[in-house]
Amino acid sequence: MKKLLICAVVSIFAASSVFAGNSTLVYTTAQSTAIQTQLIPAYNRAHCRRFGATPTCNTAQLVSAGCVTVTKKTVVLDSCVIFSQDATGEAAYLQERSNQAAFEAFVQLDASLAFDFCSTWTTMTTTQRNNICASLTPALPAGCAPCQIP
Repeated sequence: MKKLLICAVVSIFAASSVFAGNSTLVYTTAQSTAIQTQLIPAYNRAHCRRFGATPTCNTAQLVSAGCVTVTKKTVVLDSCVIFSQDATGEAAYLQERSNQAAFEAFVQLDASLAFDFCSTWTTMTTTQRNNICASLTPALPAGCAPCQIP
């Protein structure tokens, strides 16, 4: 729990930089056609099946099947949308997939930071550890152990 608190503090600062700004992706006509005719239909079928709907379900059927939009820090990671096979659907599909990839990279970075922190924790003096415990909000008592060290 205490380890999660420290990770949450790091996450708040890192997430804002991961999801900030705008980007433009440029694809050739052939690539765009493949996205619209192959990737989007495959993703839509998998999304429908994931909720037990027919592979050709529409957005309303997907929601009725129990789909709930997943967001993290107001970024949509998994919508309950069946993407259209056109430029609009392609843009929405690519945005969602980019959001998912960016969030996954953030989660991996966050885990790495937690591991680095806990590795460093083992080398700290008792005074250094107690100062960190006291600096948290809410403050933890001296001798707190945010990292489970055997």
